[in-house]
Amino acid sequence: MKVAIVTGGTRGIGRSISIELYKEGYKVIAIYQGNKATAQSLADEYPDIDVQTCDISREKDVSKIIKTIYETYGRIDCLINNAGITRDGYFLMMSTEKWGTVLNVNILGAVNISKSVLRYMKVKKNGGKVVNISSTSGVTGQIGQANYSATKGAIISLTKSWAKEFAADNINVNCVSPGFINTDMTSNLKNKAEIIENLIPLQRFGDPQEVAWLVAFLSSDKANYITGKNFVIDGGMIND
Repeated sequence: MKVAIVTGGTRGIGRSISIELYKEGYKVIAIYQGNKATAQSLADEYPDIDVQTCDISREKDVSKIIKTIYETYGRIDCLINNAGITRDGYFLMMSTEKWGTVLNVNILGAVNISKSVLRYMKVKKNGGKVVNISSTSGVTGQIGQANYSATKGAIISLTKSWAKEFAADNINVNCVSPGFINTDMTSNLKNKAEIIENLIPLQRFGDPQEVAWLVAFLSSDKANYITGKNFVIDGGMIND
């Protein structure tokens, strides 16, 4: 059985990805930090999904949990770097703390866990899949999200670099950039109807399941000849 790790895997898009990969036959380890209620909900509904907590911005904690996962299951076939946070604000009013918090989770967290997982993938020599979750904000930028947009743009660049660096190891690295998806992050948007009417040709927000389907495809053998690509899933909102 193939083993997949999903960071931020107990809520929103991450939860849908964890469930979809589980249904596709993976042993899924859903990593979370902080929100115990969503973690418990996933564990109760899908007891075969291994729910674990880790602060992925702490390199030692990441090394420890990845070592444990590898020793427990004997392999790691797939990593989904989904964990991400926002700390929005206008650029001139954005504190160093807001920058640091977002950078630590969105970039350093992905770097820490990818470094550990890729080492094990190379040792096992069975190849593997890494799917990074970025955002349309990382492609086009967004007012009030300089820090978030910068980190998500960096994730796209990391994807392209890792894809080239690990191609010889038969490790595929791709990126998925969702637009407006129905999650906790977008549930309180006051201008949702305006966004749908003016920006999204398909005239609706996406569903987390639709992102999960794309991620599951990129994690499968059907995507063996795809690497270094960023897939925008946004209902036709941008043309990049």
